[in-house]
Amino acid sequence: MRYFNNYSEDNVVAKILYIYFAFAHGAFGFFLVTEDLSRFNSKVIDAMGNIIPISIWGLILIAAGLGFLLAAIQENNIKSISMIVAGLIGAVIYGLMTMASIELSVNQTNTVNYVFISSVDLLIAMLGGVTLWKRRT
Repeated sequence: MRYFNNYSEDNVVAKILYIYFAFAHGAFGFFLVTEDLSRFNSKVIDAMGNIIPISIWGLILIAAGLGFLLAAIQENNIKSISMIVAGLIGAVIYGLMTMASIELSVNQTNTVNYVFISSVDLLIAMLGGVTLWKRRT
C-alpha cells in the first residue's frame, strides 16, 4: 500500500484509464489480426477491409494500445508523446470506423460507441499535447 501513498486519486484513475484503453485497443486489434472475419458478416469490417487489409488495421490498433500502456508507466515527456501518438491513432481509426458504421451498421449502438471512443482518444491526445507544451514553455 505504500506504493499508492505517492499518488493522488486523479493520478491513479488516469493510469487505470490508460491501462483500460491499452487493453481495449490491443484486444480489438488482436481480434482483427487473428480471427477469421469472413464468418462474422460485418459490413463495417468489410468496408474497412476495402481501404487497407484488416490485419493492418489490427496492427495499428495494437500499436495504439502499446502507446497507451507506455503512457500508463511513464512520467516524463515520453508519456506526453505516447499520449499524443496513441490518442491520434485511436481517434483516426475509430473515427473511420464511425464513418463506416453510420451507413452500414445494423443498429446505431456501434456507431455511438465508436464516436465516444474516438472522442476520448482525441481528448487524451490533446491532454498529452497540452502537457508537453507546458513543459517546453
